[in-house]
Amino acid sequence: MSLSDELEKTELIVEKICKRIGSTLFRLTEETQRNVSLKQVLMVGNTSAEDFVTEFSWDVVKYPYLKQNCKDIAATIVKDCGELEETFKKQMNEFGEVEQEIQQQKKKDLGNLMIKDLSGIVKPQDVVQSEYLATLLVVVPKHSLKEWFNEYETLMPIPEPPQPPPIVPRSSVQLAVDEEYCLMTVVILRLVESEFKIAARQRRFIVRDFVPAKVGDDPQTTLRNLNRKRDEMRSDLLVWCRATYTDIFSGWIHLKIIRLFIEAVLRYGLPAKFCNSLLLVSSKKEKALRSALGHLYKSLGSKMLKDDDLDEAELAVAGGMKKIYPYVFLTLDLALE
Repeated sequence: MSLSDELEKTELIVEKICKRIGSTLFRLTEETQRNVSLKQVLMVGNTSAEDFVTEFSWDVVKYPYLKQNCKDIAATIVKDCGELEETFKKQMNEFGEVEQEIQQQKKKDLGNLMIKDLSGIVKPQDVVQSEYLATLLVVVPKHSLKEWFNEYETLMPIPEPPQPPPIVPRSSVQLAVDEEYCLMTVVILRLVESEFKIAARQRRFIVRDFVPAKVGDDPQTTLRNLNRKRDEMRSDLLVWCRATYTDIFSGWIHLKIIRLFIEAVLRYGLPAKFCNSLLLVSSKKEKALRSALGHLYKSLGSKMLKDDDLDEAELAVAGGMKKIYPYVFLTLDLALE
């Protein structure tokens, strides 16, 4: 009885793992094969999942029931599935990190000049950097462009000669423009960089932080490298998911058979003289099937099942109500999450 309760929980865990990997396998396959069907993708070895179930044969090599009891076989299946799940999580996390990097890289090309990546806009010749001079990139609202050209040279106090002005006269150049903003350059003395940023912000001119990209490290090259890495990881993940889905699905069905056997022994006792049947029925005909099976196996029914209610009864169990029938019944749901 303890094994029966345990199997109900562990089978649900294995089922969820199986469907999670199956969903990932189908999603990755759909990226390159748009018209592929679920049945074509979710193969168990060389056969479809449905055919594997309908033609099921116990794998005595992998699960030697003559040498191991049901509890040990179930424990082996759950252990193997748990290890595969850990590997799956690790691979999906790594794959997800690369996908996230790709999305972040794409977002850099979106938005206005206040947030957009400037690596593809600013060229090396646009920037003057020396021991005493620095080029700043300033985002100016379009409606304030005239104000910028009139005032940027005087944003900082101008000292008396022979002291040099803190802002190089006529050094501002427009590099880019969008619907809201203009991107301007301005050359200043390094000593007044912090003060200039404050003064510019007070006039609603925002200085963008910018680090020139290294050679070969431009956004498009980075994006291409990330996409190439994702394709390689996707290919490896596909191969792994195909092989793993076969192992976990097979383990799940073997676990289902063990659970069916345990429930039958608990209901009818030993020796185990009973047969297993697989029924595929539409939801519209389920009630009629229940009624027919209830009358057919009336002699095996519980006292809870009355003559006018042979299709099912309810039994109070921990956590709620559980339906019982005059036969052992388990649901096999092959639909993905």
